[in-house]
Amino acid sequence: MLAAVAAIIGIFAFNAKADTPINPADLPQAARTFITSTFPNDPIVLAERDKDLLRTEYSVELQSGTEIDFDAKGNWEDVSCKRIAGGVPASVIPQKIKEYVAANYPNQAIVEISRDSRKIEVELSSDIDLEFDINGRFLRVDR
Repeated sequence: MLAAVAAIIGIFAFNAKADTPINPADLPQAARTFITSTFPNDPIVLAERDKDLLRTEYSVELQSGTEIDFDAKGNWEDVSCKRIAGGVPASVIPQKIKEYVAANYPNQAIVEISRDSRKIEVELSSDIDLEFDINGRFLRVDR
C-alpha cells in the first residue's frame, strides 16, 4: 500500500509544472517577433519556460507589467495589459471582436485576451468577460 501511495505522489510530482527562468533570447522566434513588433518600447523583465510532462509553454513579463503566455511554438495564448492605458494593443485583437466591443461596450478597453483552438475570451476594463468563437463571432457574456 505504501508503495502505491509513493508511486502516485511521484506521478503528481513529475507532472507538476517547473517554471524555469530563461534568457529572453531562448524564447521561440515567433514569441520574440511578437514582442518586438507589438511592444517595441517595453523590455522583457522576466521570461520563463513552463514545462510539464505534456506541454511546454512560455511566460513573459514586460517592464510595463504586461504579461504574455505563449505555446511551445511561440504563438501567443494570453495577453494581459491590465496595467497600461488603453489595454491590449489593437493589432492583437481580431477585427470582428474590436467592432463588437466598440458597438456594445463603448469606452471600454480590452485589458486581456486569451485564445485556444476553439474560442477567444476578452476581459474589458469594467471586469466584464466576453466569449467569442475562433472566428470572432460573439457567443456570450462569461459571468
